[in-house]
Amino acid sequence: EYPLVTLQDIQQVPDSLLGTDPPSPLNGDTVRVQGIVLVSTVIDPDTNRGIIISAGPSWTSYIQDPNGSLWGGINIIQQDTTPAAQGTFFDLARLGNLIEVTGVVFEYNTTTEIKLITSPQPIPISILNGDTVRPTPIELELSDLFTSTGGYNYDAEKYEGMMVKFH
Repeated sequence: EYPLVTLQDIQQVPDSLLGTDPPSPLNGDTVRVQGIVLVSTVIDPDTNRGIIISAGPSWTSYIQDPNGSLWGGINIIQQDTTPAAQGTFFDLARLGNLIEVTGVVFEYNTTTEIKLITSPQPIPISILNGDTVRPTPIELELSDLFTSTGGYNYDAEKYEGMMVKFH
């Protein structure tokens, strides 16, 4: 069985590296992680299998720490959605479900993601609680994403994958 880690274990940048965008310390590791689903993967698993977040034929969603803690969000992706790989049941994850997933931590460009395991045997997600509420969005100003000179503010990485609201 793979280790159960927190979203912060995957995402948090050590103080000595704040202001930079290093890869996850768990990059390449296979882990289990839990979080609240921020968006369903498909419109309706029974009647409309249209993908909500476009990532080609992949299923993708975001999960967030139920406590809304910083460094507490991540993108989950299942690249293989063929019938043989649908044993992950990721398409059944609904908005507000508290789920546990097993996957490989990896960097896509500069975004940390978890790629679900579909081969040689799909590892199913677990729905731990089907009736939770999405965390309250973190309120930000658009200027929080940029430095005073207009460059990208790497300190905003602590919000990666989390529900935010700009005002």
